[in-house]
Formats: sequence, C-alpha cells, structure tokens
Amino acid sequence: MYRKTTPELLKAAQKGDIEALKAGFAAGEPVDGCDRYGATLLYLAAASGRIETVEFLLSAGASVEQTSDAGNSPLMIAAARGHEEVVRRLLAAGASSEHKNKWGFGAHDWAQWPSNADVMTGLVPSAVDS
Repeated sequence: MYRKTTPELLKAAQKGDIEALKAGFAAGEPVDGCDRYGATLLYLAAASGRIETVEFLLSAGASVEQTSDAGNSPLMIAAARGHEEVVRRLLAAGASSEHKNKWGFGAHDWAQWPSNADVMTGLVPSAVDS
C-alpha cells in the first residue's frame, strides 16, 4: 500500500509544479504518495494533462499501475479527460489497458467519454482487442 502525502504535494502534481515535487521527495515524501482516496501524484498529474509532470514522476519511479481505492489508474483518468499525449506516454511506460476498476470499466471504456473519443478509443486498446 502506498502512503498518503501532503496536500502541498498533491496540489503540486495537479498544477505541474515540478520544483515543489522535487523538494517534497528530497524531504522524504514518497513518489507514489496519494490522497485519501488513493489517487497518486501520477494519477493527479495525468488527470490534469500535465505531460511534463507525468514525465518527471515516471523518471522518479512512480508506478504506472498504482490505482485509486476505486481501482482507477492514471491511464483511465487521462483517457477519460482526453489527454492524448499523456495517454501515449503512459502506454509507452507500460500502463495496462486491460485493467478494470471495481465497476468493471477499463481504460478503453473511459476513452469513450471525452470530446475527442474517436481519437482516444483508437489509441487505447480494449481488453477484447488485446
């Protein structure tokens, strides 16, 4: 299980404040720190479409597969929000498109929700395609 982290670090991930993240990690905060719902720093950066922050967190060793308490992954939230570049990076880092959350939805299902769903569903393979 991953440890919870400070509200400041959670905000830094959402806002793309890499310097604040570096300072937090230097002070001993975990790279896979999460909020009270299990959403990790990588999840929050992916949700915000912060590609530079996603890159930084991956290079710092963030787990691409760590999910929230509901079973949602960074790939799922990036797909749901239509962040194409983030989705491509997470897939390149080994994110599984086959994982399902506790309601049985996977990244391909989430990819059908944003306004660019045609692009997203083509990018994220379904479990049937795999």
